Amino acid sequence: MKKSTSGIIKGFLQCLYAAVLCLAAFFQLQIASGVTNVWGEVIFQYLVWNLVLLGGVFLLLCLPWKRVCTGGILFCVIVSLLGIANHYTLALHGSLLTVEQFQNARTALSVIGSYNLLSPNLLPGLFVQLAFLAGGILLSWGEYVLCEKRLPSLRRERPVRVGVSLLLLLSAAVLFIGGDVTPYLKTVRNSWEPATTVQYHGYPMVLGSGMIDFDLIVPDGYSPEALSQISMPDVPAGEAEPADIILILNETFFQPSVVTDIETDRDYLEGISNLSGAILGSAVAKAGGGTNITEAELLTGNPQAVVGGTPFNILHMEDTSSIVSLLKAQGYYTIATHCMSGTNYHRSTGYPALGFDEIHFVEDYTDTEEYGQRPWATDESVYSNLIRWYEQAALEEHPVFAYCLTIQNHGDWDVNPPEDDLIHAQYDANPAMDNVLSEFLSCISLSGQAFVDLCDYFQTVDRKVIVCMLGDHSPSFVEDITTKDLGDRKEIAQATVPLVIWANFDLELTGELPERSVTAVAPLLVSLAGARNSPYFQYILNLSQSCPVITNWGVYTNALGQVQTLTNDPADAPEIWNYFYLAHNNLLPDSLDVWFQAAEE
Repeated sequence: MKKSTSGIIKGFLQCLYAAVLCLAAFFQLQIASGVTNVWGEVIFQYLVWNLVLLGGVFLLLCLPWKRVCTGGILFCVIVSLLGIANHYTLALHGSLLTVEQFQNARTALSVIGSYNLLSPNLLPGLFVQLAFLAGGILLSWGEYVLCEKRLPSLRRERPVRVGVSLLLLLSAAVLFIGGDVTPYLKTVRNSWEPATTVQYHGYPMVLGSGMIDFDLIVPDGYSPEALSQISMPDVPAGEAEPADIILILNETFFQPSVVTDIETDRDYLEGISNLSGAILGSAVAKAGGGTNITEAELLTGNPQAVVGGTPFNILHMEDTSSIVSLLKAQGYYTIATHCMSGTNYHRSTGYPALGFDEIHFVEDYTDTEEYGQRPWATDESVYSNLIRWYEQAALEEHPVFAYCLTIQNHGDWDVNPPEDDLIHAQYDANPAMDNVLSEFLSCISLSGQAFVDLCDYFQTVDRKVIVCMLGDHSPSFVEDITTKDLGDRKEIAQATVPLVIWANFDLELTGELPERSVTAVAPLLVSLAGARNSPYFQYILNLSQSCPVITNWGVYTNALGQVQTLTNDPADAPEIWNYFYLAHNNLLPDSLDVWFQAAEE
């Protein structure tokens, strides 16, 4: 009887131990996700689901061991490593660690060396995670002393533990497969920004949502009948000999003056500003990160609002028409290049699926150079390789489309010593940012000059060539330097990047290029080059006149530049919702070809 009573006490203490560990783990992961008011914002039912998920992991880790505390320590280590990784991902990349991010692990490892992981502003979060780990280990030691050493073991302990684990897993399976959790997980999986759901629904559930098969976001009101009601636009005829197109997506190419005032010793964009024939403007991309999202929007014209997740990771790009397929159908030879590994964001499969004829990654580059101690290839050396591949392609009698993704301006931006800075910034709003901004703007200055040199080269080419460059997103510190009173344009301004177009022939454009979404850049280039747009691209081009900016966070701008809220009623903005319907259809394997192929003469 005494042994039985001791067993009950031991079981109670171990259940209490497990409950405390799981609650602490939830709190720890929420803190690592940037949530400050953990218990005040989480919805109770989702808290329960999170704890069930964490409890299941805890029990599974305990099963192989004789002592519960062994599994508990392993549980604390795993949770702490996840928390530390999430802390750094959020701080350095501006996004949460998700299943998609795990798929991009090679990308993260390839760029992590450029960051100072022991930076003073990152250490507090690291210490918090280590403190949780120390607390968990101390609690596990207490469980060992109180339960494993002092209370007698029972033969049925492990069978009971197995039974409880199976019961918990069965309950979780019923809940996840047939219960209310599955629709929620799919919603999170589809979310373009899972960080918005963590504070209410919990990080473990957001992470677990990645295990659910991906479903495309179906816009409200989408149906074959709705598609049939969309009027197909008239597409202008193309030219007999369209121009070559060079499209450059420039890493973190951003103009801070959009959101703040910075004093510099010289104009960091003076090269582009003084480039004869250059047409300057801006595009709205993303704020703080998300290269592959901008990349997919730029090449396909599909807004992220109908995708969710990292496009090249989760989409079958061969199902999607793009500027690549459009130009190939008109005789263009297509090239894609990025001076990093093709495994990054699954580009090694994404680019071929889009249909590029020729693809080059880091192993194909020669004579690359870096700026000071920064580990990234300069735009100048990337363009020298691009020119080499262009010249080879131009030997044939066909127009050329070349897409180039750069890396020079990737963070961190406090790598070089101050004496290597080309631009010297004085930032009165936060003098501690002077070194970061000086190096960042020095990179931007190099990008501008490299673009000028590239245009100088194409000025000598005996072919019609149009060159376009835009940024992929603003830097991760954009929120920290946003000091201007931007009102309802704040989020748009933080995602606004420079856009410059130049050609070695006269373009039908003068003055400054109006602001537009990234999705509207490719249709404009196709038109300017004299190629023929698809009805879909022409629809986007026409839409950019009445709604220049359509964001993925529920606002757009009208022709007067006023910010409007996009409601859930398609009747309030039918042009935009029709665009979403077409974009969704473009992602399907059985899309309507008549919309996405080059229009017939």
